[in-house]
Amino acid sequence: MPWPNGSIQVLADPQQQAAEALKIIGKIKTPSDDVALGAADADVGNELARVFSHAGWPAFHPAVAMTAGRLVKWFKVWAKWLTDPTLATLADLLTFEETGVLVAGKRPQKAKCLAELRDRWMLVRTEDLQRRIAEGACRNESEKESAEALLKAAGSLENWRRSLLNENFSSTLQRLLEILGRAGSATKEEADLMIAWLTEASPMMNQVKRSPGFWIEVMLSEIPTPTPLPPSGRVIDVQGWLELFHEPGKHLVLCGMNDGKVPARSGGEPWLSEASRELLGLIKDEDRAARDAFLYRSMLAARCRDGRVDVICGKTGAGGESLLPSRLLLAAERSELPARVTTLFREIEPPDAGLRWEKDFIWKPRQAAPPQRLSVTSLKDYLACPFRYYLKHVLKMQTSGAGRREWNARDFGTVAHEVLERWGRDTEIRESTNPESLHDWLSAELDRVVAEWFGKRVPLAIRIQTEALRQRLIWLSEVQAKNRLGSWQVVDVERKVELPVGDALIVAKIDRIDQNQETGHLRVLDYKTGKADGVEKAHRKNYPHRLCFRCI
Repeated sequence: MPWPNGSIQVLADPQQQAAEALKIIGKIKTPSDDVALGAADADVGNELARVFSHAGWPAFHPAVAMTAGRLVKWFKVWAKWLTDPTLATLADLLTFEETGVLVAGKRPQKAKCLAELRDRWMLVRTEDLQRRIAEGACRNESEKESAEALLKAAGSLENWRRSLLNENFSSTLQRLLEILGRAGSATKEEADLMIAWLTEASPMMNQVKRSPGFWIEVMLSEIPTPTPLPPSGRVIDVQGWLELFHEPGKHLVLCGMNDGKVPARSGGEPWLSEASRELLGLIKDEDRAARDAFLYRSMLAARCRDGRVDVICGKTGAGGESLLPSRLLLAAERSELPARVTTLFREIEPPDAGLRWEKDFIWKPRQAAPPQRLSVTSLKDYLACPFRYYLKHVLKMQTSGAGRREWNARDFGTVAHEVLERWGRDTEIRESTNPESLHDWLSAELDRVVAEWFGKRVPLAIRIQTEALRQRLIWLSEVQAKNRLGSWQVVDVERKVELPVGDALIVAKIDRIDQNQETGHLRVLDYKTGKADGVEKAHRKNYPHRLCFRCI
């Protein structure tokens, strides 16, 4: 290589490149003023800034990608609300602090309530929530109050939507921005920028009739992305490839020296070939290669007397993609080329090869009071794993199924139990011995329950599942008619049972109790919509003795 003092290395990924750059500078003990630190790859530059800052060298990477402001993100979600006001979009809106000023506060509580109700009731739109509240589906008065507050919040956002769609868009949007600006100082600055843009664009908006979503998209494209600011007390900058040429430091540390970065690739437009670029006088790949070769050679020559150059290449990028060394590193005489190829293309172990797994931290779940009511169905979870039982039934840590478009196993069983409970409480139809009459009643009741869930908009998957349940009800009608002819009579359904155990209660519900009119014998029935083990097998499973002892 054409420098008297330095090195060239090939490492696995951006993290290893940044760690090696820090190690080299620390070993040589180069002052920060004499270091020219740069990366041809923006991802490597971000990692350099992170590693150096963590090691006590506050570093600034001007090319770091800044995220859009909070209000810009809010309007991107709001545009979806304008297009289709679903409760899924409402859930996204409630994650923003800015939404709090539009829904009369208590935004986190409303977001939590919405997540729980979407999971339980499979809500899609505001009218679904309104219908379920009117039907009295809430478990208690507190939940009803929360659901009504959520419904009021959704109504407030729908009123803003109607105003933007049906009234003067520019004046309504300005009022909305003024209210959103109250959410905080950062939001106020963004809102002022948007109001200034709106003032200039209003004459055009009145002449060109386009949708509100179009104008919101145009407005967001005109809002500048926040400029990255250097950290306080910074001592070193991570320069890009073109900026690194102007760095005067004697010790050059260049990372990300990979093909496609140096020389840089063209945009890859299929309709603009290299020949077309030459005719149009545009920069070509050949021009980029010549420019980058000149920059690289100049940076080496500037440090050939009393400087040092360390070049680091990567085998893989931040996304795991394979990389090749820059072709500039292979520009050598034929006699030197084999040694360079051997150096640049040698095998590199993955960064985690040979490492033993260790815990990064020990998770300590929060402590909660023991439950005062234990469901019989939850005891199976306890016998399987007490810790998972604690997470699921005490801390309520469960995966949310909000947004599903079909019934899960729990929903399917809930609907079946609801239909059969209503049948069992109807003293007239439950005495029927006619299978056709029984099925007609159960089928009609099933349709009513589905309508309570979804109204007139029943998803296709739910219709298919409804018909599957209807087929099960045909079989049940035939069996029930025979049972009634055999003197078995339904005497109770959904019977609550409570057993005191220490300071807690074990609670259960018996799906159905029958009595034989001839013998007086009682029997207990438990409805199952899927495969079920026999009584003997289900109650004699081999659970670990330790767990059984703890349960006792």
